[in-house]
Amino acid sequence: MDSSGRSSLRTDEIVSASVGVSRAGLRPDLNFARSVFVYRSLFDELASPQLLGLSEEDLLTAWPAEEAVTATYRIVGDHQVDLPLLVPVDRLHWYNAEFFRDLYGPDRTVQYYTHAPVELDDPSGGDSALGVIASELERGTVIITDSSALDDSENEFDGWASRLSRAGITDVEVQTLRGADAEGVLNQFVGIADFDGGRHFAVGPSCHEQFLRARRQGLLDASVDEGVEVVESITGAEAEQLWAIYEGPFDSLSGGHALRAGFDRRGFMDAMGDPEVVKMVRRAAGDITTLCLFVADLKQCPWLSTDFYEEHYGDAFRTDNIFVFTGMVSDETMRGSAYASALIHTLAEILRLRGTSCVITFECNSVSSQYIPRIVTDSTNETGIAVMSGLETPASRLAFKAILRAT
Repeated sequence: MDSSGRSSLRTDEIVSASVGVSRAGLRPDLNFARSVFVYRSLFDELASPQLLGLSEEDLLTAWPAEEAVTATYRIVGDHQVDLPLLVPVDRLHWYNAEFFRDLYGPDRTVQYYTHAPVELDDPSGGDSALGVIASELERGTVIITDSSALDDSENEFDGWASRLSRAGITDVEVQTLRGADAEGVLNQFVGIADFDGGRHFAVGPSCHEQFLRARRQGLLDASVDEGVEVVESITGAEAEQLWAIYEGPFDSLSGGHALRAGFDRRGFMDAMGDPEVVKMVRRAAGDITTLCLFVADLKQCPWLSTDFYEEHYGDAFRTDNIFVFTGMVSDETMRGSAYASALIHTLAEILRLRGTSCVITFECNSVSSQYIPRIVTDSTNETGIAVMSGLETPASRLAFKAILRAT
C-alpha cells in the first residue's frame, strides 16, 4: 500500500486462477505483448512513483533464462496467459549481484519473485505455484522481492511462510534485506522548483536548446573551457575519463544494498551517447570536473510509473516539465566539489529561462537519503534563482525481502 492506504497490487481483479506451473522461461511461441500487458495490469501504477515488479525490458532480459519459472493463469473470458513467477536475479540489471553473493555465498541461487499470484493451496503436490516455491526453497534457493514500505503491511512472503508452516515446512524464514545500513530501502523523492515567485507550468525549450540560446544572448558564461556546458553526447576519451570519476562513488553507494545506485559501465556509456539523457558538465582548464545527468522523458525511465506522475503532477506531465535526475559526481582530485555550486547555479538559471516551473524527481537509498534531498534543496534555494520544495519526505519507498530455508 502507498501512504494514502491504497494497495499497489490488484491481482484478484485480473487473474482468476493458476492452471499450471513449469520450470521454464519465456517460450518462443508466447504472445509476449499480451503477457506484458496482463503482468503490468496486476499493479496499480497510480499508487506510487516507483514501479513494483519488472519492466518490459527486465522481462525480455530475465524471463528467457533456463532457471526461470513460468505460471499459466486463467483470465477474463476464460483465456489463458503465461506470466513469469521467478526469474534469476543475476539477469536483472539494477539488482546488485555482488550484494547477494556477499550475503548468501557465491554458490547459492537467488531468484526474484515477480508478484504473479500464488494461491495458498497445499504445497506438497509440487505442481502448484506454492509447491514449486517450496521445492525451490528445499534446493537452497533464496527468493527475493520488492515491496511498498511506507506502511507496515505484510507482503506476499509472510503468507507463504504461514502456509508452508501449516504444511509442516517450519524452517522457512522471511528476512528484510537491510545490508550495510539500518533500513536497506529505496526512496523516491519528488519536488517542485518554482521561479520568479510563482508556480506556472508551460511548454518550454529543452535544456540544451535553452543553454545554446542563453549563451548566444550572453546570459551565461560563454567559455567552454572554464564554464558550464550542456551537451547532448560525450564519447571517446572524455567518456572514459568521466567513467573513471563516476565509477568509484556510485560503487560505494551500491555497497551493502540490494539495488545498484548507478549505471554499470555499458549503461553509463549508453547514457553518455544518448541525446535524450541531458549531460551538464563543468570544465576547468579544459577538463571536466563535475557531471550532472538527468532525463527529461519519463519513457526513458522504465523503473518509474508515468501513470503516477500524470495523475499527481498533471500540469508538469502534459508540458514535459518532469526531470529525473540520475546522478551528480565530481572529480575530487581537481577540487570538483568546489565547482559543483557553479554548475547548480547555472542549471537553475537555465531552468528559469525556460519560463516554467518544473518537477524534480530522484531516487536515494537509505544512506544517500540522509543528505541528497537536503543538498538539492539548500543548493537550489541558495542560488536565489529558484525555490525548491517537497523534498522533506519521500513520495514512496521500496523495501526488499527474502524468503529462504534457515541454515
